[in-house]
Amino acid sequence: MTKQHLNLKLRVEKNLVARECPSRRVVEIKLQAPKLINPVKERIPLNLALVIDRSGSMSGDKIEYVKQAAKHVIGLLQEDDRAAVYIYDDEIDCIMPNVRLTEKNRKRCLQAIDEVSARGMTNLSGGWLAGCEAVAEHLDEETINRVLLLSDGLANKGITSHSKLGAHAAEINKRGVTTSTFGVGLDFSEHLLELMANQGGGNFYYIESPAQIQEIFLQELEELLHVSVKDVELTLSLPDRGSSYEILGGWQHTAEENTVNIHIGDLAESQERAVYLIATIPDNDKMTTVPLTIALSALDENGEEITQEVEVTFSYATLAECEAAPFDEELMERYSRVHLSDTTREALLLERAGKNKQASMLLKKAIHETAAYMPAPAMEEFEVRSSKMERGLSERARKRMHYNTYRDSRTRDRDDELSED
Repeated sequence: MTKQHLNLKLRVEKNLVARECPSRRVVEIKLQAPKLINPVKERIPLNLALVIDRSGSMSGDKIEYVKQAAKHVIGLLQEDDRAAVYIYDDEIDCIMPNVRLTEKNRKRCLQAIDEVSARGMTNLSGGWLAGCEAVAEHLDEETINRVLLLSDGLANKGITSHSKLGAHAAEINKRGVTTSTFGVGLDFSEHLLELMANQGGGNFYYIESPAQIQEIFLQELEELLHVSVKDVELTLSLPDRGSSYEILGGWQHTAEENTVNIHIGDLAESQERAVYLIATIPDNDKMTTVPLTIALSALDENGEEITQEVEVTFSYATLAECEAAPFDEELMERYSRVHLSDTTREALLLERAGKNKQASMLLKKAIHETAAYMPAPAMEEFEVRSSKMERGLSERARKRMHYNTYRDSRTRDRDDELSED
C-alpha cells in the first residue's frame, strides 16, 4: 500500500529574535492534500445529515430550490453512503432517519423531501443538534461524518446565543462530527453561521439567490466526494517560558501548556490551506537559538495515520540586528491580506450595530499597520471597504463583504468573489 504524505511547509517573516525583549513573528503554515490513490468508486463513504430550514420565510422559490438541491445530493450518493434528513421551524421533524442509501431508501427519502412545505419560526439549534445526533449514531472513523445546515433566518427559538452555538459546534467536532453551514438570502446571521462552520470544522457558504442553492450544495458535495485526508490537525510547540500566540482565520484551536492544537478538518485531494499566526518568542540572553516545531496528524483515505513534522530555528541577536534584518516580503503580503480580512469581519459587527465611525477606524488602523507589506491595489480595496463602512452598508453589501473576507481569511479560491458595489 502506498504511503501518503501531505505537502507541509513552514515559513516565518524573519529568523532572528531579540535577546533583550520578546519578539513577535509571523508564521505561515501551508499544506496541500495528496491525490487520491484509489479510484473515485472506492472513495471514503459519507455519513451525512441534511438539516433544512422550513420556517415561514422559506416559502416560495427558496423552499422549492432547497428541495431540488437536497434531492440532487441524495441522488448522487451511493449505497455505501448514509444520509438523514431533518426539517425545522418551531418544531423538529425527521423526514428520513439515518439509513444506508439502498434504492428503496433513496426513493423514500426523495418522496419525503417532495412533501416538505414552509411554516413557523426558526429553531436552528434544535434542527442542527438533531442532525448531529443522527450522524453520531453511526459515527465511523472510516466515513466522513458531516451535517449540512441550511437557514435563511435568525435563530429565534431554542439556543440563540452565538457563543453557545459556537462552543457546541466545537465540542461536537471534537467527537467526530463536522458542520458546514449555508445561509440563504439577506435575513440570516452570517457571523453565527460562519462561527458554527469554523468551530465545527466545515465550510460556510453565502447563497445570495435561491437559484444558487443547488450549485453551492454541489460544491460542498464535490469536495466531500474527493476527500483524501481526514481529521487534519496541526500541533505547534512553543518555547517553554513567556511564549504566546495569536491565530488568524477563525480556525478552531485549543491550547495545552506550551502546545497549540489547530484543527483543519478534512481536505479534498490537492486542496491547499494556509494558516497564519503570530508567535511571541521570549527574550533570552543565555541561549543562541530556539526551535519552533509544527507536527501534523491526519488519516488517509484508507484510515491509515499520517504524521509529519517540520521545524524552523530562530537565532537570538540584538534588537538592532533584528530590526535591520530583511523580512519575507511575499509571506508578509499574504499574511496582511488575512489580517485585514479578519479585521474587516470584526469591523462589520460594529457597522451592523450602527457604530460606523468605529468600524471604519478599526479597519483604517489595520490598513496603516500593514501598509508596508501590501501592494497599492490591494490596499485600495480595503480603504474602499473602510469608506463604505463609514457611510453605512446595505444588507446585501454587508453579506457580500463578509463572505469575501471569510474566503480570504481561509485562503480559499478568490475566483468566485462577489462584487461589493
